[in-house]
Amino acid sequence: LSGSPAVKDAMKWVTGNFSSPAMAISSPRTHAAVRLVNNLLLGGASGVRDVASVPVNSLPYITKFSDLGAAWKGLLDMKKNSRRALETGARQPSIDKLQFNEIGKTADTFTEFLRWAAAGARKWQGREWLESFARNGTFSVGKELGRQWVIGAKAGDSKAKLMLKKFDTLVPENLLELKGPELEAALDQIGKNFTDRNQGTYKGSGLPAGIIESEFAPFLALQKWSVEKSNVIYKDVFKPFMSGENRLPLMTYTLGTVLTGAAIQQLNQLMTGKKSQDPTIKEVLEGGGPEDMVAELATLMQLSAFGGIIGDAMKIATDVGIYGKTPRNIVSFPTASAALDTQEK
Repeated sequence: LSGSPAVKDAMKWVTGNFSSPAMAISSPRTHAAVRLVNNLLLGGASGVRDVASVPVNSLPYITKFSDLGAAWKGLLDMKKNSRRALETGARQPSIDKLQFNEIGKTADTFTEFLRWAAAGARKWQGREWLESFARNGTFSVGKELGRQWVIGAKAGDSKAKLMLKKFDTLVPENLLELKGPELEAALDQIGKNFTDRNQGTYKGSGLPAGIIESEFAPFLALQKWSVEKSNVIYKDVFKPFMSGENRLPLMTYTLGTVLTGAAIQQLNQLMTGKKSQDPTIKEVLEGGGPEDMVAELATLMQLSAFGGIIGDAMKIATDVGIYGKTPRNIVSFPTASAALDTQEK
């Protein structure tokens, strides 16, 4: 058993002993430069888009109408729960260090300058604050949904029990018997687990080891969230639909991503002052054919990060298959997209 690939990969995360020389170790300057370039190109709009996607990412876990009230209460209590989000690790300052697998400080002054510039670019664009805001909101929503599920589970609601089981990592087994501070602590943990599932951990719990330890890991850093998200959506949305266990999450999640994508499309244009290369939903509805409708759906679903890499793949397929054009933002690596844009100009 100890020799199986799955166990070996798991032990890498336990011991921190990655066998192949990650670029952070073998080429620290290149690693830091990749982080800097990506942070410069992402811009503040990407952070706003992530915040706008927080509600739709929560939709698969809304089991009944009363859950919407709990989620709204969570948003209203976001400021009150902010400290607990930080204390539980749901919110992590400078989380892009984990995303890019940055390893401690180095003795190389130039490498440290590149790292400082990358962190500064992220803060200057507002993406550090927006990430914290999104995680605070997700934590607070998850905590209040947990409270609602506890009430439902005590009343015998089977769906509430399933949700509590889904987010039960490090939660006491006697959750339904807890009261007062002990119950609040357990709900904090549910909120933390909810945040990890929706906002991503950038850790081995949702990622293959190769995306962390390979020489190309820095170039795939921005894809970590998408890969992890695709795993979550498969487990929580597609799998229950295919098994017949629960078909509601796929319908609400799909509708939510399309509507959120339309809003993000308008928001992007407002923030950048530029019209996208892709037609808007209004233009497609007014004069587009069936193929244009399909392509527009793929565009909107990618904008709201439908299923992580699933949305990216759908967008690439329609760009190439329907319009025969170069796909935008390949594997969520903006440096590649910027180079392609420059070449076309």
